[in-house]
Amino acid sequence: MGVYLSSPKTDKDSKDGENDKLRYGLSSMQGWRTTMEDAHAAYPNLDSLTSFFGVYDGHGGQAVAKFCSKYLHEQVLKQESYLSGDLDTSLQKAFLRYANAFFDMVSYFIITVAYRRFSSLKIEWRKQIPCITKPN
Repeated sequence: MGVYLSSPKTDKDSKDGENDKLRYGLSSMQGWRTTMEDAHAAYPNLDSLTSFFGVYDGHGGQAVAKFCSKYLHEQVLKQESYLSGDLDTSLQKAFLRYANAFFDMVSYFIITVAYRRFSSLKIEWRKQIPCITKPN
């Protein structure tokens, strides 16, 4: 069947965690693919005000997804825009840096990242779903 199994692998890898501000759970399943291509990240204490969660879709390979799950949050922290409090811009810049680095390796990849920032005034959730597609 090519890159697909004759029946899906339905075993799930589930984890949960918490800090003093939130609780989270995550679960992944390989499904019909011959290998697990997706990855995830959970950093409930990215800094004193921010939690970072990511789902990285491998789309034909696991190398980029695994790399992003290990390092994208670090790249976000290094952005000047992060230091000034602009999480959206810092996430976009970090994503584009990796997208340019991996452009020759993959046809496209999608990441979904949610972060939660706590302040004395409000709690905000943000989500980014960038996608880069190479022309054929």
